[in-house]
Amino acid sequence: MLDPHPPHPDPTDPQPPARPDPDHRHLLEVARDHALVVNEAQAHFFDWLGPFERYHSDDTEPVIYFDEHPIRVQWLGSVSNTSRTWLWAWANPGFATSETAGWTEAATWLRDQAPRQDEFWQLRTPLFPIPLVPGQPEATWPVSYLAFTLLRPKALFSLPHADGRSFLSIHDEAVPWAQPDPDRFADLLTRTLHRAGGGAAGMIRAYARWYSLPLTGLDADRPDRATLHFGPERALHLQVSDTDVRFG
Repeated sequence: MLDPHPPHPDPTDPQPPARPDPDHRHLLEVARDHALVVNEAQAHFFDWLGPFERYHSDDTEPVIYFDEHPIRVQWLGSVSNTSRTWLWAWANPGFATSETAGWTEAATWLRDQAPRQDEFWQLRTPLFPIPLVPGQPEATWPVSYLAFTLLRPKALFSLPHADGRSFLSIHDEAVPWAQPDPDRFADLLTRTLHRAGGGAAGMIRAYARWYSLPLTGLDADRPDRATLHFGPERALHLQVSDTDVRFG
């Protein structure tokens, strides 16, 4: 039977060449800027999905079942807690079978065709140390958030494996696209800032660009003030610092 959770390579086994002293600064900046967009998509997906008691992966196709509800996914990569490395799914020997040929198309697209591909050496490197988020030594989110930014899927999901987690993107046509929600924006931004450790202005700018929302402020004249327009009759007025946002 096909193992739906291919093992991360044993760190004692021969590995692909590792990049010495990896520089993740650009990846971390882009991933953090889009953290609010990702978390909006996550909240939207789980609101749409509703409560579920269990989930499991299919042995024969790239599908996750939430209870009995099938959702089509793509396998992006996995993190090893032992070696603290990210392994792309296209480089994982567990996917090198005819049965799993279509499971890693999204990860392969990131490697070969993603826009801004040349900006991120990580997309073409099979195995590399995971980016360290200041103050969050156990964080594993940045690479999957970068993948979301470039792929634009419906949402992300992750599964535990014996030595860490596997990360997936959700592309199911039945899942509706996330929409900007002014009613939960304040809470979502506050929680995202707490998790990402700052970067409020970048998150707000990225959110406005993603959803094509008019944004004023956060410029030379008003570096700590912003107004985000969700429609002709709904605007949020923000007072912004790096790690905190006040509303009103």
